[in-house]
Amino acid sequence: MSGYSRPYPLYELPHCDDLLHMIRQQVREDANRVAFRFRRGKQLDQRTIGEFSSDKGINGSD
Repeated sequence: MSGYSRPYPLYELPHCDDLLHMIRQQVREDANRVAFRFRRGKQLDQRTIGEFSSDKGINGSD
């Protein structure tokens, strides 16, 4: 599509080396944003990005 004129700038993504780098970047930006929602039986549960990043094992340790 050469010659296509965009009336807006291209969306630029932040650089990420790996998944752990991306998670840490998200924690710095908004640790309280919901990352996951799931059901435990009939109860709806959720985890924020901050909770997910502090879970055991996320940083490569057991």
